[in-house]
Amino acid sequence: MATSSINANNAAGTAPSTDVYNRVQQTLSSQNTGVAKLNATLARDQTRLSGLGQLQSALSTFQAQAASLAGGKAATTTPDATQTGKNVRAFVAAFNQLNQKMLALQGGDLKGDVALGQVSRQMAQLLKTGGDGVAAGALAKAGVTLDASGNLQVDDKKLAAALAADAGGVAKLLSNGGKGMADQLAAKAGAFTADNSVIRREASTLNKEITAINGKRSVLSKALTTQANALAALYTQQAQTGGGGLLGGTGGATGTAFDFLA
Repeated sequence: MATSSINANNAAGTAPSTDVYNRVQQTLSSQNTGVAKLNATLARDQTRLSGLGQLQSALSTFQAQAASLAGGKAATTTPDATQTGKNVRAFVAAFNQLNQKMLALQGGDLKGDVALGQVSRQMAQLLKTGGDGVAAGALAKAGVTLDASGNLQVDDKKLAAALAADAGGVAKLLSNGGKGMADQLAAKAGAFTADNSVIRREASTLNKEITAINGKRSVLSKALTTQANALAALYTQQAQTGGGGLLGGTGGATGTAFDFLA
C-alpha cells in the first residue's frame, strides 16, 4: 500500500515537513471513509434483501400448508370431527410458524421494514375480522384466538365442544369454497409473493441500489489506489529534494498537485 512508502520515509528520518505528511494522511483517510460508508450501505441493503427472501419463503410455505388444509371447496359431506380437530391444530401451527418468522425478522434483518409491516398487519386483521366468509368471533367460539404477540392459541375444551356440536361448521371455518380462514389466508400469502407484490417491488429496488453501490465502490477503490500511489511518489520526491520541489515553497505547484489528486 502507498502509505507504507510514506511511513518508511518517516522512519528513515528523511520525511519532509509534518504539514505535508498530515495533508497526505488526511487525503487518504477521507477516501477510506468514503469506501467505508459505501460498504456499510451495501451491507445494510444486502441484509434487508436477505430478510425479504426469508419472508417470501415463509409465506410460500404457509400458503402451501393452508391451501392443503382448505382444498378450495365447500364441504359436501359431514366431516369427521377428529380429523377436523387435527386440521384446526395444523392450521394454527402453520400460521404460528409464519408469525414467529415475521417476529424474528421484525427484530432483526427487517426491523422497521414497510413490506413486512404490511404483511403482518393484513394477516392479523384478516384473522380478527374473519374477512368475507367467517363471522367475527366465530374462530373464538371454536376455541381459536389471537394473542398479543400475533400467535394463534387453541382452547382444547372450546374446540372439543364446538366439534361435538357442529363439526361441519368448524370445518367451514377453515375451508368454505374460498371463504374459510385457510382459504383466505392462503390467498393473502399468495398475493404477497406475486410478481407485483410489495415484497417483490422492494426487493427489486434493493437490487438496483446494490448494483449502483458496487459500481461506486469499484470506482472509488480504483481512485483511492491511484491517488495513494501518486501521493506516495510525490511525498518521496519531496523527501529526496530536501523538502522542496513539487511540495515545497515554490509557488503554485503545491496547491495544483493536491487539488488534482483530491
